[in-house]
Amino acid sequence: MSKKGITRLIITVSIILTIGLIYWFIKSSADTADPWSIIPEESSVIIEIDNTGEFISSLSSDNNIWQSLKDVNEIELLTDKLKYTDSLFSTHNDISERIKNCSLFMALIPDTSGNTEMLLLIKPKHGLSLGTIEDALKSVLNRDYGILDVSGMRNVIHVVNASDESSFYISENDGILLIAESLQTIGLASTTHDDTDKQLKFNQKLSAIRSTARTKANVTIYTNYNNLGRSIRQVLNPDVSGAPGWISGFASWSDLEVLQKKEEIFFSGYTISDDNTFLGAMADQKPVKTTVFNVMPYNTNMFIWLGLSDFQSYFNKLHSEEQKASITKSVNYDINKLTNVIGGEIAIASNADQPQSVENNTWLIVSVNNTNAASNIMERIALNTGYNKHTTHNKHVIRKIAKSNFIENIFGSAFSEIRNNYYTFINDYLILANSEQSLINLIDNFDTGKTLDLNDNFKAFSDNITSKSNILVYTKPGEVLGRLNNIMDNFLLKQFDINDVTVNTFQGIALQFSKTATNMFFTNLYIKNSSTIHEENLALWKTQLDYDIVHGPYLVKDHNTKKENIIVFDKMSNMYLINSDGVIQWQKKLDAVPISDVVEVDYYKNRKIQYLFNTPDYIYLVDKNGRNVAGYPKKLHSKATNGLSLFDYLENKDYRIVIAQSDKKIHNYTIKTNEVKGWNKPSTQNIVIKPVDRLLANKKDYIIITDIDNNIKIVDRRGKRRIKVSKNIDKAENSGYYVNRTNSKGIIITTNKNGNLVYISASGRLRTTDFGKFSPNHFFLYEDFDDDNSKDFIYIDGNKLQVFDRFKKLITSYTFSSDITLPPKFFSFGRNEQVLGVVADKEKTIYLFDKNGNIIVSKGLVGETPFTVGRLEGNRNLNLVSASGNVLYDYLLR
Repeated sequence: MSKKGITRLIITVSIILTIGLIYWFIKSSADTADPWSIIPEESSVIIEIDNTGEFISSLSSDNNIWQSLKDVNEIELLTDKLKYTDSLFSTHNDISERIKNCSLFMALIPDTSGNTEMLLLIKPKHGLSLGTIEDALKSVLNRDYGILDVSGMRNVIHVVNASDESSFYISENDGILLIAESLQTIGLASTTHDDTDKQLKFNQKLSAIRSTARTKANVTIYTNYNNLGRSIRQVLNPDVSGAPGWISGFASWSDLEVLQKKEEIFFSGYTISDDNTFLGAMADQKPVKTTVFNVMPYNTNMFIWLGLSDFQSYFNKLHSEEQKASITKSVNYDINKLTNVIGGEIAIASNADQPQSVENNTWLIVSVNNTNAASNIMERIALNTGYNKHTTHNKHVIRKIAKSNFIENIFGSAFSEIRNNYYTFINDYLILANSEQSLINLIDNFDTGKTLDLNDNFKAFSDNITSKSNILVYTKPGEVLGRLNNIMDNFLLKQFDINDVTVNTFQGIALQFSKTATNMFFTNLYIKNSSTIHEENLALWKTQLDYDIVHGPYLVKDHNTKKENIIVFDKMSNMYLINSDGVIQWQKKLDAVPISDVVEVDYYKNRKIQYLFNTPDYIYLVDKNGRNVAGYPKKLHSKATNGLSLFDYLENKDYRIVIAQSDKKIHNYTIKTNEVKGWNKPSTQNIVIKPVDRLLANKKDYIIITDIDNNIKIVDRRGKRRIKVSKNIDKAENSGYYVNRTNSKGIIITTNKNGNLVYISASGRLRTTDFGKFSPNHFFLYEDFDDDNSKDFIYIDGNKLQVFDRFKKLITSYTFSSDITLPPKFFSFGRNEQVLGVVADKEKTIYLFDKNGNIIVSKGLVGETPFTVGRLEGNRNLNLVSASGNVLYDYLLR
């Protein structure tokens, strides 16, 4: 439809309402006219409704899809009109009986100017008199609908609405009522009626399709693919030039009958094709079972899959001998040797949610019938195209074919998104992608069991699609909305944006084509809507506590098993120790929820670990069995206002516990809970709520104390002033302190509330560098993000991540779907590999970024509190532990 198609649909339904009253004035005799002799052959979609009354009633049913669509403003207006129509009919028995049994046809007709118009045809049980219709319009519509002008034209009535000056035309042909927005469409229908060569009832392909129609369906949708491309073109971005032509050449005709359930709508029927169409090239293929779900990433949100019983036959139909010779020449290898080892499945899958992420989050997955032979052939082609390098990741060899159109030449334009042709093999599948990192991401997902076949939501959805077919197209509407910017026109994009909440209720859409013995393709379109979607996570285990987790998780060593345990705290001040298998070992009631991190100490210096932390009133030291160490918990004489900091200056387990208290002094205790002699107890102007920091630079300790007014004290080990800062830094709340490794402007760096980098020199002098405008709530990290042995400047502000190098050049950036409110953190992902972790708590999602700015994992890692990463089992496996609500999750990352 045109850019204002929804509005026009409302107008059309208003017309239906109008015609309902007209039936009260019907006086002519019965008639046997056929609407198919009037519908123009230019139509792209035709909707046939056998029983209009039942159809209108069904729109008020409890179907969740229709209920969701009612949240769309235009659909709500449409629903109100339909309800009014239904109630209006019920008060007039004669009208009700006639309208409930009439047939209704709606045809979408693309014109040469790029618009698509709707033609409405109503076939009543009795004929109509146009004069009677005009009288009815004058007597009824002027009263109820504010019709401004009703004037008689030759066999046409023109109706103008007073409120918005929209208009439509009504005509009658052989007892069938025609309604359209323009005279041209009325004229086109009349011309069709007078020319039997143009009448769709004589179209052989359509007749064959209609002969398959079942009798129980109330609504049937017919699609003319040749014209559908023209209708689709007007809602697409002009840059997407190839899609309409591809759609027009896909098949000839389809018919789909509609069945609706509470949360689902099924469209089923048949599709017929010509030899020169895409489906025509698959005419000799038998349906194939889909198995690639066990390789696709678990968060795949869109894929196109082909099932071919004989790939070589399909390839020969798509390519002439000259084309095959050209492909062979381009790679200097007989391409038939490759096509002979390709199996029955070809799929392009993606989990991208933005246009800029499509390239590196899309994979071509091809089954092979001989992995060794396929590997040898691909390696030879790679060498022949001039690429002789390879890398290995988790025992998977990655190579590249240096021919940008290699994929398109073999598999067709539908798979042309892959142009860089990096490839590897996983089991019996050849995987191709645009980058080495993209393949590494997929390998990691596969090796850790994060595949689509284990996704609970997809498993529930796929129960309603057949296991064998020839074509399967799948998408998750809510997750691909961001990708439409490069595809849809601005008007449609705005509609999707306005109604994104409604779009997100759709769990999935799948379209299947399966070859039958009658040379037609059984066609199944399945749409599922659900208000209850399971969180997509593939945790190794989940442990549920009695109350919400509000502090932690923390990984702590188990000196007996050499594994790691997990400590968390719930909102009722319970402390839990959970082992690496997710089993609760014990829980302990505290006086309050801790305000510090949990840190490990070796109290007895015997390599047995205890866990140190504090609440506002006590310092706790707990052993691995949940018992308090002697002398603990230590009651504080004045409340702690921050979390404790633990310093081991000489790394000899002579610990110092530094903590701020409500007396506005910084206290220092030994591990035996005695106050440290010689400590100066620095005073602050206001209370301190952030932990005291310690930096070591040039073999000197810089202990940094910041109160809530951003007043800073920098002292030495004895609490005596080491640096007197010349003025208030106005430090950003979420910015840390770091030893400057970039230049000689100062010893210490942090950021102020404007996001400026602040250098603190040994003399207390301040210098700044501007990296752009940031809000006071930004997060700042100073780490070697890109692994080039030079520290980088990392900002997260609102929903934006930006990373700058030492020359202020932007290395990478990313935009999240919601603002980030929890501190990001770096952790080791392996030898010499650091990863940035970010929690989007509103999304309950954890994002992991590698040194290239690629997202290693996103979607499916559930978390709304800070998370922790470590090796729970004490082996090479890397685990991520997070919490959401009262559930603790353990994920295997690598």
